[in-house]
Amino acid sequence: MAKYTDILMQGDDIATDAAGQPVYIHDRDVIAQDIAHALRESGHLESLIGERSGARRALIHTQLRQIIENDPRTVPGTSEITEHTPGQLLITADTEFGPVAFNAGAA
Repeated sequence: MAKYTDILMQGDDIATDAAGQPVYIHDRDVIAQDIAHALRESGHLESLIGERSGARRALIHTQLRQIIENDPRTVPGTSEITEHTPGQLLITADTEFGPVAFNAGAA
């Protein structure tokens, strides 16, 4: 039995199955989705757009990690942010259900 259940969001819409019913997600997927939404709503991702200063980018990454690790379902000290291309981030963290990983971007 799942501890956390939510409706899957794709973009800004509710994901539906072939019958038009909402698609439900559980546990790790819920945590990943909630963190992704928190990062998006923070406004910090947009701060990366056009930012060339390495020091400023590092500060924004720290602010993003604080948001991730403030979620009580994540294990403190386990979040990582890898920037493959400017503004495109791979976010990873450990949770009570195992690791989560997802992409986030400013664009």
